[in-house]
Amino acid sequence: LETLKSSSGKDSAISHSKFLLSSEYTGIMRIILSTCLLAKNKLKLDFAITLIDISLSKAPDNAFYMAVKGTVLLMKQNFTDALQIIGEAKKIDAKNPVIIDWMGDAYYFSGKVDAAVEEWKVAQVLGSKNDVLSQKILDKKYYAPSY
Repeated sequence: LETLKSSSGKDSAISHSKFLLSSEYTGIMRIILSTCLLAKNKLKLDFAITLIDISLSKAPDNAFYMAVKGTVLLMKQNFTDALQIIGEAKKIDAKNPVIIDWMGDAYYFSGKVDAAVEEWKVAQVLGSKNDVLSQKILDKKYYAPSY
């Protein structure tokens, strides 16, 4: 996981993603970590969607996997589908601050700033660890977390 957190840049992200796919991580965890790494670096987003769809085929009601797919869809600027899938994830796990924060992001990028701020406030109350969440709420603007 430290490799995932410290990775940046196209070559690093791709090589670390290949490492994760061939490493000691097994099954779905390997796929999810690779998906997150590719998405974090906005690389091979179609491939990231394919990876997360594999995970969802094994665990179709996993709210976190659904939300990860939604964030990749946000990066692809497919805001309607992102809102829908993150909304479905929220219905399954309404107390997960990460999912609620991402729901706010989906609203923000869909032009629904007030709804975004409300979701971000809920994520904050639920204990989100997002280091820029307070700033997002204060400025009513999206900021990427520093992880």
